[in-house]
Amino acid sequence: MVSPLMPLCRKRVFIVNLAAGLSGISVESVAKHMQVSESNPMDGLEGRSSLLINLGLALKKCPELFGEDARPGNMLGASTFELFTQVHLTHKRYTSRFPPEGVERKGRD
Repeated sequence: MVSPLMPLCRKRVFIVNLAAGLSGISVESVAKHMQVSESNPMDGLEGRSSLLINLGLALKKCPELFGEDARPGNMLGASTFELFTQVHLTHKRYTSRFPPEGVERKGRD
């Protein structure tokens, strides 16, 4: 069954340029969005803001790892998929051998 929201979802596609957004962050914008005030202080605000800015810069500097669009999800590319596939196949191969010959299974079969 198709969700009644599906047509709405298809019309509203948002793509975020994470690297540009992160590198454009300021201490003031983080303070505003985290609702920092004298009555609601946040320790390490400058350091946290700097960490986000540096993450954005790192995404831009490593296109071979994060892709030309500088997205962290690009780290999980084809090579990672191949690695997970090999691990899964190896696991299936070895677990299908157990229990070893001469040992009875107990419990479910």
